[in-house]
Amino acid sequence: MGVLPSPEWKVKRFKNPAQQRWFPGETISVASVRATNSYTPLQLAQAVATLANDGVMFRPHLVDYIENPITGERTYVEPRPLRP
Repeated sequence: MGVLPSPEWKVKRFKNPAQQRWFPGETISVASVRATNSYTPLQLAQAVATLANDGVMFRPHLVDYIENPITGERTYVEPRPLRP
C-alpha cells in the first residue's frame, strides 16, 4: 500500500511532538510529489483509472485473454469492480 503524507500520517509516523507538526510548506511538497510519497506506478495508474471511471475501482489486469497452449481456446479476462 502506498503512502501519501498528511497531517494525520505525520502524527502516526513520528513519536516526538516536535516532529509531528505539519508545516504549510509540506502541503506544497506533497502536491509537487517531492515529499515522502511512496507508491508504485501501478498504484498511480489505479488511482487515475478510478477517477476516470467515476470512482469505480477495477481490478488491474495486463492481458485481454489467456490462451490454452494445447487447444488454442481463448478465455477473455473481463474487467470487474473490486467493490460493488
